[in-house]
Amino acid sequence: MTARFEQGPNLPGSDQNRRPSYAGILATLSSVGVIVVNLAVDIDEPLWLTGIGLACFVLAVTFSVPPFFLLKKHGRIEGGGPYYSTTTLVDKGVYSVVRHPQYVGYALFVLGFACLDPHWLAVGLAILGSALFYLQAILEEGFCAAHLGSEYHEYGKRVPRFNFVQGVFRIVNRRRR
Repeated sequence: MTARFEQGPNLPGSDQNRRPSYAGILATLSSVGVIVVNLAVDIDEPLWLTGIGLACFVLAVTFSVPPFFLLKKHGRIEGGGPYYSTTTLVDKGVYSVVRHPQYVGYALFVLGFACLDPHWLAVGLAILGSALFYLQAILEEGFCAAHLGSEYHEYGKRVPRFNFVQGVFRIVNRRRR
C-alpha cells in the first residue's frame, strides 16, 4: 500500500475508508530535504559511515522495489487499477518480512543519504522523515483493516509492522522447526 489518498475498490465513499496521506507527504518532503542538504553541504564522513549508508541503500532497494511486482501479481487488482489497489492480502516475499516494506525501504533510503553526508540538518530531517514513514504505516493500517478485514488482523499478528530484523528472525526460526 502506498501513501496516496485514493479509495480502494468496493469501498463506500466515506473519508474513513480513504487511504491517509498527510504523514506520507510530510515524510517525502523531509526526504527531499535530506537530499537537498546532501547536495548543498559537503562533509567528510568516516568510511564506516559510508559503508552503513551503502548498506542502507541496498536494503532500501530490497524492500522498496519488490512490492510493485508482488502486489500486481498476487493482489487481485480489479479493473486494471494501479498496483496498490489490491483486493486480497499479499503476504509473499518482502510482505512476509514486514507489513509495510515500501515505507521501510523509503526510511532506509533517507537514512542512507544522511549517513553519506551527516550534517546535523540532514540527520534531523532523516530521523523526522523515517518517523513520518512509520506514522504513515500506522495510519494506513486502519485502511488496510477496513479493506481486507480479519485476514489483515491475523497478518498483523504474524508479521511485524516495520522491524525487518524481527521479521527475518521469525522466518528463520519457523524454518528451523
